[in-house]
Amino acid sequence: MNPFFGELIGTALLILLGNGVVANVVLNETKRNNAGDPHGKFA
Repeated sequence: MNPFFGELIGTALLILLGNGVVANVVLNETKRNNAGDPHGKFA
């Protein structure tokens, strides 16, 4: 696999998983609603 495509797929996977975590915390009808700050303790 070309390193460029490896980076592209890895970045897309991290973005997809990160969006899922934020959506799980922010959306009203999910189990983890209001589970904490979706940005962590750094913001």
